[in-house]
Order: sequence, then structure tokens, then C-alpha cells
Amino acid sequence: MRTASLILKLYLISFIAGCAPTKPPATVAEARSMETRIVGAEYNQVFKSSLNVLQDLYYSMDVVEADLGLIQASRHTEGKQADTIEEKGIDEPLDWKKICGVAAVAVLFVGFIALLTSGGSDGNGDDGDSEQHHFIHDDDGPSGPVVYNYKVTVNLETVGEDQTKVRVSAQGEKLVGGSVVSAGPVQEPEFFQRFFASLDKSLFLDN
Repeated sequence: MRTASLILKLYLISFIAGCAPTKPPATVAEARSMETRIVGAEYNQVFKSSLNVLQDLYYSMDVVEADLGLIQASRHTEGKQADTIEEKGIDEPLDWKKICGVAAVAVLFVGFIALLTSGGSDGNGDDGDSEQHHFIHDDDGPSGPVVYNYKVTVNLETVGEDQTKVRVSAQGEKLVGGSVVSAGPVQEPEFFQRFFASLDKSLFLDN
């Protein structure tokens, strides 16, 4: 009975965690606000410093177009640099009420089965232990090494004398055993703050 109770509690915890509200994606205005800065320096200088910053952060240059004010760079790493936001499909938005309702029925069903299968055990025998072992090790997800891919786009534009507007956007994906398990835009303010802090430092050192 103790084993069945533990299993039921674990499933309830997983159900509640899965249905908990997640942070919604930033709006277009919010994303642009965290991604954009006006830098007090001449365009060519900011462009060169942006390249230096990306290289300092171990990114490889994919596209460099000074005339268009465009830089694209990518990085392949085992260390997570930032979380990504899960995007919902436009054509088929997720109905979390229905999903959580189905999950609730599944949890109740599993709990009922667990109670029935443990009815003849006092919690001290081998049967209870083997039942718990089965549920804990039931995992159909991908396995293997975890790696992250990031792609950064930098747009630069002259907006005044010795003033350059810089916008940085980023996409990321997580792979487990070579299979993509999550992907989406980066919307962590700290990620962009690190870039602009490095850009300010690079501009200072290059002067």
C-alpha cells in the first residue's frame, strides 16, 4: 500500500507541474526593447566591435555584410547559454484545458490500477519493490549526449552622428543523442545584457 501511495503522489506531482502556467513569450515590443540599444559610436567601429564580441563568445561567422549592416553567427556547445521559448503553432494552438483534463483522467486511472495491484502486499515484500522499480525506470525519451546550437543575428544602422542602433536576436535548440528536443527564440534579458556589456567593453578597448 505504501508503494501504491508513493506512485500516486509522484504522478500527481508530475500532473500539477505539467499543468502549471508557464511564462508567455515576450511581445514584439518587449522583444525589441531587450534586443536593441543605441550605441554612441561610429557605424564601422560598432560593426567591427560586434564581430570581435561574437568571436570572443566563441561564435563562428556565417554571414558578414557590412553594406547591409548584417552579421549572422552560430555556436555549437555542450554548455547551455540561455533558455529558449516554446512557440505555439499558428494553425493549431494548444488547448491546455483539454490536455490537463485528459491528464487528470490518466492520473486517476493509474492510481486506481496501482491500488488494485498492491492490494495483496503489505509494503514490505518483494512485489511492492518490483512494482516501484518498473514505474521509475519507464522512460521512452531520447538518450545520449546533450548539445546546444545557437544562431545570433546582429543588425546595425546609423541613426545619427556617432550613433549606431544595434539589434541582436537569437535562436537556440537543444539536442539529446542527435535529436532536437526543444527549439525556439532566446528571450532572456540577461543574454542580451551580456552581449551589450561585452560590446561596450570592446568599444572602450578599441579606442
